[in-house]
Amino acid sequence: MAFHRVSAANDFLLAACPASQWGAYVLPVSIFISGAEVEAPEFKITNHELVNETARAWSLTWPSVIGEFYRVETSTDLVNWARAKKPPSGEEIGDLAPSGDITALEVQAEASNTRQFWRIKRIEPWEITP
Repeated sequence: MAFHRVSAANDFLLAACPASQWGAYVLPVSIFISGAEVEAPEFKITNHELVNETARAWSLTWPSVIGEFYRVETSTDLVNWARAKKPPSGEEIGDLAPSGDITALEVQAEASNTRQFWRIKRIEPWEITP
């Protein structure tokens, strides 16, 4: 069974039929979208600060959008990236679904490194891992 989408102006046709029978079961569907377009905020880490020197805990803050998903990663060389870790346990931080327009998260720095980098990646729902 193949699904085909054909669009013309504002009308969409979805065909759910074998390709050899194209048009045998075509369902006309009209889609109307209304409302204001919401622009996403500039995406960058807006604040980082050391919150617990003993635990090597840093707080990262960034603008977020409800319905989007984020992954926090760390690197010592900007080439090799790994999941950031929670202080003080050192467990990997799973992917995040924010509950507001600003997200703040504590991450743990590596003990042996004098330099550490973090990045926040927007990810697609199918990329989510625990």
